[in-house]
Amino acid sequence: MVQPGWPAAPARPRDSAAASGLLCLLAARRCPMKPIETKSLVLLQHHLKLLRLPTIHDECERLAVRCAQENVDHLAFLLQLCELELLDREKRSTQRRLRFARFPNHKTLDDFKFESQPSLNRLLVAELMRCQYLEQRESVILIGNPGTGKTHVAIAKAVATWVLP
Repeated sequence: MVQPGWPAAPARPRDSAAASGLLCLLAARRCPMKPIETKSLVLLQHHLKLLRLPTIHDECERLAVRCAQENVDHLAFLLQLCELELLDREKRSTQRRLRFARFPNHKTLDDFKFESQPSLNRLLVAELMRCQYLEQRESVILIGNPGTGKTHVAIAKAVATWVLP
């Protein structure tokens, strides 16, 4: 609103790419929003890289477009970004632990053939997988002849502990 006697405010030049992206969001999503390389986006990506938030860095633009189309508020958008980052960190942490463990093979209990080892007690192995011995501060020793599945059960136990929450 211009007051009488006051000069009109000069028109500010706009970044046409940013303006068109904003208009896309405001115009009831009539045109598809394209990735915009604005100063803010470049700076945001730089900060996310320095903060070591790779998932947010990779997903923020895509998720922002989707949340804008679904009319999701800012806090829900931020929550979704943080959840993606946390899930990805847990996944990478699990992969890193398994890689550093240097297991000879990636084994699971589903791969184990209990039929070929009838002397192995399934209930005892299932109890071992529940990790109650950790809470009771007890040790577990796997004893048996070569080829009875000691290593397979031990690796499967370690993998299950790291993969499952």
